[in-house]
Amino acid sequence: MSARISANAQKLVDRADELGRAGQPRAALELFREALRYDRNNPKLLANTAELCLQLGMVEDARKLLVRAYDGAKVPEVTCMLAYCLRQGYRFRDAHRVLDRALRAEPGHPKLLGAKAQLLYMEGRKAEGMEAIEPVLGRAPESWDVANALSMLAYDAGRGEEAVGLIRGAIENESLGWYDRLGLRFGLGELLDKLDRRDEAWEVIDRANADMPSTFDPARFERAVDTLITEWDAERVAGFLTPSRTTDSPVFIVGMPRSGSSLVESILGAHPRVFDGGELGAVLSMLPSLETGGEAVGSVRFDQKTVDVGAQLLVRTYRSVGKGAERVTDKSLGNIMHLGLIAMLTPGAHVIRTRRDPLDTCVSCYFQQFMGSIDFAYNLGHLGVYHRQIDRLFEHWKSVLPLPFYEVEYERLVEDQEGVSRELVEFIGLEWHDDCLRFYEKSGVTLTASVDQVRRPMYRSAVGRHRRYDEHLGPLRRALGIDAETREDG
Repeated sequence: MSARISANAQKLVDRADELGRAGQPRAALELFREALRYDRNNPKLLANTAELCLQLGMVEDARKLLVRAYDGAKVPEVTCMLAYCLRQGYRFRDAHRVLDRALRAEPGHPKLLGAKAQLLYMEGRKAEGMEAIEPVLGRAPESWDVANALSMLAYDAGRGEEAVGLIRGAIENESLGWYDRLGLRFGLGELLDKLDRRDEAWEVIDRANADMPSTFDPARFERAVDTLITEWDAERVAGFLTPSRTTDSPVFIVGMPRSGSSLVESILGAHPRVFDGGELGAVLSMLPSLETGGEAVGSVRFDQKTVDVGAQLLVRTYRSVGKGAERVTDKSLGNIMHLGLIAMLTPGAHVIRTRRDPLDTCVSCYFQQFMGSIDFAYNLGHLGVYHRQIDRLFEHWKSVLPLPFYEVEYERLVEDQEGVSRELVEFIGLEWHDDCLRFYEKSGVTLTASVDQVRRPMYRSAVGRHRRYDEHLGPLRRALGIDAETREDG
């Protein structure tokens, strides 16, 4: 992208880049926004600001910036990021339209074809995705998009070994941005793991995690959990105000990432009376709208008006999203921090907590580059601390909240798919439907990191994954409180 940035804006951008590399992305974003006041419609600056928004998980903010940049300069970098934002908003048809329009103008462009292939992969159209990038594989080192698509598609196409060299070449491309380089390292690590090249896989993944900026503070997080447990005690819960209007449609799925939550949502979402909403984020989005007044709990003071406003916002959201479905799943895992509020505003809701062997869960997280604020996942010790605190918090919620809870053990689910699936459907108050056993046949798209798992029948190969890397897991075992001399077999 060739648009020049003014000198005043460039100084701010340079400082923002330093902050980004130092693990302060939000401070960096403020400087980018200040730079935009000097060059409001500069497509390069708009695109760079949008890229940082994406790193922070602020997809809609990024999309709005990219629409402005797209109008000003229809270039591949902007087109590909805009297509990504559209797909993250489940606007797959619009994403295809944007990419196809660009490809008509520049057929065979590696970056555009790579983005197209990634889009096809997310739709489960793997063969078409591989076909899209086939003509430009020899130029993969020149394109992050091609290399990233290749990391997703090559193994199933039987071309994993070939892809390793091409992806390594892309990583060495000097023009590649640091965040994109990290993304390719994560993709390469996953591919090497599938190819059973374990030593190489761990080396690549360990370096990728070491280079990921993170501001996670284990002590601060433990204090935050302490505060929740203190503020949402049994006495306060007993005095909950009753909302004048509420809903029993939401099914909140909470727990650790990579613990089986996507699988559980897919099983329930296959039921004709359930809408699988994905990571809706409805509770977090509602918080700024709550007015103060009444008795304080954390940063919000609750009186009858506040409770009614919050409940009404959730009723409106789940009714709109669910499109008439009797149940709507919300897989925003961070809702585990807000179950007290959820119990107050939606007392008819159901809560499902997914669990998996802690070592398997944390190793799977370590192999994943997450978008947004999951910055505890880039350090084995931090992963262990976060897991233990989440366990502690959930036990508290179970002891004080009047909500119905169901805990799904991932290992039991893969061993007894039908039995656990029937329990899940019964738990949310619905009659059994055989479609829940064929969850992988449901049409549609998914944006989860577990995209492969939810598109094929149940498999057991992920059970005991940590044993492949046991020699590296000392810090994780210590943080989890697991004796290094013993194995946790689930």
